[in-house]
Amino acid sequence: MKKSEQGNELKIYGINAAHKLFLTRPESIIRAYLLKSMEAEFRALLIFLKQRKLAYHIVNADELANISGALHHEGICLLIKEKNVFSERELFTMLNPASLRNFPTLIYLDGVVNPLNVGALMRSAAHFGVSHILGPKGVLPRLGGGIYRTAEGGAETVQLYYLEKPPETLKRIKKLGYCIYGTDVQNGSSLFSLRAKNKSLFVLGSESKGMSVEIRKICDEFIYIPGTGAVESLNVSAASALLFGQIYQSRSQE
Repeated sequence: MKKSEQGNELKIYGINAAHKLFLTRPESIIRAYLLKSMEAEFRALLIFLKQRKLAYHIVNADELANISGALHHEGICLLIKEKNVFSERELFTMLNPASLRNFPTLIYLDGVVNPLNVGALMRSAAHFGVSHILGPKGVLPRLGGGIYRTAEGGAETVQLYYLEKPPETLKRIKKLGYCIYGTDVQNGSSLFSLRAKNKSLFVLGSESKGMSVEIRKICDEFIYIPGTGAVESLNVSAASALLFGQIYQSRSQE
């Protein structure tokens, strides 16, 4: 993976996703498509595009569905430059102790492939201040319209790192003093008693298979989410929201 890959174009849609993109990376916007009913909502964006002689198009709902490739476009679609994709080298530069006062909590997604789950997970991560998510290159979905809409603006706050060799990378992170927590259906300590260490990485397993055996062996501790047992487990996006909330609470009590 090359350093800070960028340059590809993609279409994102959704009201909150478009507002957040305009707030954080307006220079990345290439073109806008929207329903006439959304002109007032995005007046500032349209003025910005006019000033920079960039095009926007007022279209009907069927046209917008065809352009965005989605029925749930919420009346707005933006053609943008893809957000930077960061490499493992940049991850470890970010984790350099000399540059940090507070070490970031890291999340590793082990085989999570559903873009909507990733989007919902990023929304929760942004809400609770978890800003670095790792996953295997070629498995963790690249950012796209579905992730942006489901993340409701979180895709601009949370950075994804695509790892070439995840086990080796996690072991290297471990050598920096990070505690690797695995999440399990029923084994380990209760999530609700968690007091996350200053350097913590949490592994969330796939929607169907959970954590892989190889990644499980790297974990130092395991946590589970107590419940009634009426269902075997929670969806990964629901589980992540509880996890991020507990991390946030434990950090606020330090």
